[in-house]
Amino acid sequence: MRRIFISDLHLCDRTAAEDFHHTLEFLTFIGHYVLKNADELYIVGDLFELWQAPLQTILVAHKEPISALAKIVNKGVKVTYIFGNHDYWFSYFKNPYPILFESIVESCPIKGKPAIWAEHGHAYDSL
Repeated sequence: MRRIFISDLHLCDRTAAEDFHHTLEFLTFIGHYVLKNADELYIVGDLFELWQAPLQTILVAHKEPISALAKIVNKGVKVTYIFGNHDYWFSYFKNPYPILFESIVESCPIKGKPAIWAEHGHAYDSL
């Protein structure tokens, strides 16, 4: 089982609040590395910057990265979304985007050798 973990992309609305300026690099990473080398992709929080913009605005502003995620799902890569503090909104819903994410969880035990525990880590912030 080949697993890849990413976090903290903070996709926003492409205004001054936007921190993500690496679309081409992300598309290359997904297309040439994840698609060819992974069975599972774990997004370990803060894919979306929901403190700054509504989700629908973000999805429109970042069509290419979202489409790339949909493509790897269609090719059989399992995508698990572990929400973080900037996208905690997902904790209120079962899974609003099953076409993108197999599951949306707060933390995730991953079986195997060695066993792994994945979580965003914001619960340990001092703020």
